[in-house]
Amino acid sequence: MLLGLAIVLFIGLGIGFVMGSARKRAPLPREEVRARFDALPPEKREGVERLAADGKKIEAIKELREATGLGLAEAKDVVDQAAAERPIS
Repeated sequence: MLLGLAIVLFIGLGIGFVMGSARKRAPLPREEVRARFDALPPEKREGVERLAADGKKIEAIKELREATGLGLAEAKDVVDQAAAERPIS
């Protein structure tokens, strides 16, 4: 009984590992990331830029990810760039 439970647990962990690694995707090229950002409606793009400029980077990243489907690292790069290009008022 205990051996059967251990086998099921081992198989379950193996399947979980395989499924978790299958979800990872390669990062998008910078041109694609920028194209997705530029394709946003002006009010959404300006909202993300405003949040970044105000130092609310987490909120800006969340907004950008919702609107574009970008990954966390990609959205963070865009927000960091937006914050650097626009002085904080």
